[in-house]
Amino acid sequence: MEAYLKEFVALADGVKLSVVVVLILANFITGIAASLYTGTFRLKAIADFLYSRVLPFILSYFAVVLVAVVEPNWKVAVPIVWAVIILALAGSILANLKEMGVHLPESL
Repeated sequence: MEAYLKEFVALADGVKLSVVVVLILANFITGIAASLYTGTFRLKAIADFLYSRVLPFILSYFAVVLVAVVEPNWKVAVPIVWAVIILALAGSILANLKEMGVHLPESL
């Protein structure tokens, strides 16, 4: 059991988890700023954001890491899931910035 726990921490901890947390915070801050800018801020939307966006990202990442600990063939899925989460968060941040009127290149 202890070996599984050490492997789980080794797979889940580190730079990948830090990047996800930073992007979640950036998404949260830009979302609040966009809603204040457009005048659509609702306190209930914060709870909805945490429930519908943050919780699935964190749970899915940890679920794949947990499966990768038990089944070593799944270790390749950990960086793939991480990359999908990063792309989704980056897209959401860019959408929030665009909503605030920040001019972004069309390629984004």
